[in-house]
Amino acid sequence: MMDPVVPIRKRLMLAFLVHTPAALLMLAGYVVSKKKQIPLWMLTRDPADISQVSPFVGAISNIGILLWCAAATICFFTFLISMKQMCNPLQKFFLLASAILTTILMIDDFFLVHEWIFPVYFNLDQKYVLFFYLAITCIYFLIFKNVIIESDFFFIMLSIIFFSLSLIIDIIVDNYSEFSQIIVDYHLFEDGFKLFGITSWLTYFTLYSLKSVTKKPSEERLL
Repeated sequence: MMDPVVPIRKRLMLAFLVHTPAALLMLAGYVVSKKKQIPLWMLTRDPADISQVSPFVGAISNIGILLWCAAATICFFTFLISMKQMCNPLQKFFLLASAILTTILMIDDFFLVHEWIFPVYFNLDQKYVLFFYLAITCIYFLIFKNVIIESDFFFIMLSIIFFSLSLIIDIIVDNYSEFSQIIVDYHLFEDGFKLFGITSWLTYFTLYSLKSVTKKPSEERLL
């Protein structure tokens, strides 16, 4: 049942605000389709449907992206709640920065930014893009090290271990082709560790956010 106290003008304004990004996205897709001579349906329909392949192609990768999205959404939502509840500005900034960093990683994973977009369209080796991600992640941990240490940091440390293992396997495969011949199913380990890393990342921020919105003022430093 709609709240009769909320004026219809506010509802219409909110509807306009939330649908504007979707409208801009569709407009951008239309412009790109015309400029690049790409049928619009190739930008709006599902890739599996377009390619006439099984809908399970890339299923585990897609699930990983959904987990990234869940983590980013939780961080953004908790940040908005914390604007009224939290007194510590560093913890608020931590949630916002975590949401932005997670969104960047999600976009990279979804659109193959470091693997395809930059090397193909900008002629930039993916090593430089990975170095950039590594740099901003290190800066992120340096800035918020005290916030993380004061929290239950088990799962975020676990995520770093899993991401590192996945990256190490990726580097080995890229530089030593015989490795992929010795271990034929190396993707099981490379992508498996990556999925474990995303899952741990999501778990950490779910627990952190839950404590953030349910804590008492005296418990703020114990997140």
